[in-house]
Amino acid sequence: MNRSGARPFLLLLLLAWLVMMVLSFYASWLLLPDIMLLVLLATQLYRPAQINWLAVLPFALLADVAAAVPLGFHGMYYALVLFLLVPVGMIWKLVSTAAQFSLVVVIAAGVVLFKWLMTYILTGEPAASGWWLTVLGEVVCWPVVLWLVALVTPPEVRDEQV
Repeated sequence: MNRSGARPFLLLLLLAWLVMMVLSFYASWLLLPDIMLLVLLATQLYRPAQINWLAVLPFALLADVAAAVPLGFHGMYYALVLFLLVPVGMIWKLVSTAAQFSLVVVIAAGVVLFKWLMTYILTGEPAASGWWLTVLGEVVCWPVVLWLVALVTPPEVRDEQV
């Protein structure tokens, strides 16, 4: 990722982390929609193989501290989720808007279940009540995050993806 492309990506990650910090005053970090992950997923759709993991790591560590989970949890979680969802980028461009929405719902549910499974394995803490509201939150946040990533993605990169 070149220098001019890295700055908006870092600003989006910082904005996502700040929004999650503000929301964490009202709910547990693990019950919030993972806006940082949504930024990474949207970036993967618009800029495949251009996510700077060295830039993601400090934000993942900040998320670990804020969520009070073992250090490295969010970094490992983000890397595994994005690795598992690599094929979605190819399918995303081929399906209709309704199918994309269905994919978002299924992926959001799968990602939330995966997060709670990892939390249980690493800490022994079971899923909190109301965990399914996170799925709804991620589905609601997705169009805004997708719009923000499209806004900061240079037009020549967007044109390549179509």
